[in-house]
Amino acid sequence: MKETGKELPRRREKGEDFVKEDIIVFWVCGAAVQRGKILFSEWVFGTTTRLAFILTAWRGLLAWAADVVGAHGNNHELEEDRIPIVLTDDQRKYVQELDSKVSSLSRTIHDLRLRLPPPDISQRLPHILAHSLASNADLALQLNAHSATKEQAQLREVTLQEENAAYEKALLNCENNILERMQEADLLLRKLQEMDETEQTLMEELENAETERDARQHGNSGESVNASETTVEAGPDAEAAKSDILEKLDNKKKELSSMEEIVQDLEKRWMQVQENALKQPTPGFEYQKSS
Repeated sequence: MKETGKELPRRREKGEDFVKEDIIVFWVCGAAVQRGKILFSEWVFGTTTRLAFILTAWRGLLAWAADVVGAHGNNHELEEDRIPIVLTDDQRKYVQELDSKVSSLSRTIHDLRLRLPPPDISQRLPHILAHSLASNADLALQLNAHSATKEQAQLREVTLQEENAAYEKALLNCENNILERMQEADLLLRKLQEMDETEQTLMEELENAETERDARQHGNSGESVNASETTVEAGPDAEAAKSDILEKLDNKKKELSSMEEIVQDLEKRWMQVQENALKQPTPGFEYQKSS
């Protein structure tokens, strides 16, 4: 049987010492008292905190009601009726945290309300969809037209490059032909000079032959008949040589005239090629000017 609290003084009067059971009873009672103090302090702190929060909320509601109703003239009465609230530092910190949370929540709610679509969004959606489809179709048409014009420009560029290459080849061929004709003209001119020189030599030979014949005809009269006969025989030979020389001269003159005609024809062709090149520029040059 456990001893009650009344039996303990009796045991002390008798001079008996505390036993183990007494120590356990004292320890249990002390722990219970300490636990009760802790629970009581926590309850007091929670109750005061809740009361402070409730009073703050009511104070805000009363201020809002006063603003709505228009009771701005009775502010001094409200200030007199206010109950002073005494809070600890922890309670004030807790209230400040609650205020910051309330403000952040109000900002979040405001942002969410701004993000909400307008009430007539369901009616505007078909029009927006039709407008977006029309704009997409227009953009697709513009893109296709741009791509088509780009392809045409690329094809035109390729054809112009091919035409330019063909014109360059034709011009090179014409230049080569012109150089060949110029070389032929130079060769003909040299031949003409040679023919002029041969003509001069033949004329000199003819003049020498005529002078020799005249000298022989007007020789000394005292020569023998045989000498005169030999001169008479030599006369036809000189005339034959003269006729041959004259024929050669005529042939050379004819060749010279034909060569002069060829040279003139080549010069005319060269002038015509230059005029055509100036009058008809290449397509590449025209494309560069137009661009």
